[in-house]
Amino acid sequence: MGSASPGGPRIVVIGAGAAGLATALAAARLGAAVTVLERDHPASGSSGLSAGIFNRQTPDALEQELRCFSVARLAELEPAGLR
Repeated sequence: MGSASPGGPRIVVIGAGAAGLATALAAARLGAAVTVLERDHPASGSSGLSAGIFNRQTPDALEQELRCFSVARLAELEPAGLR
């Protein structure tokens, strides 16, 4: 993973579910300094309890692509205990 670039972008991600952690990981890999804010623990909301982010059916191509990206990133984070 890339390290934060001095003077580079600083990003705050709200929520440590699948989408939030995927976004944080992607931004960090691009050199951003990332802070993730979660009121409970990672995946404590719909991503962890009901996998609601994955169960919605939608014909929207962008949403489907984001969902697939999130699933792949969550699979990378799980071995590190970030579930």
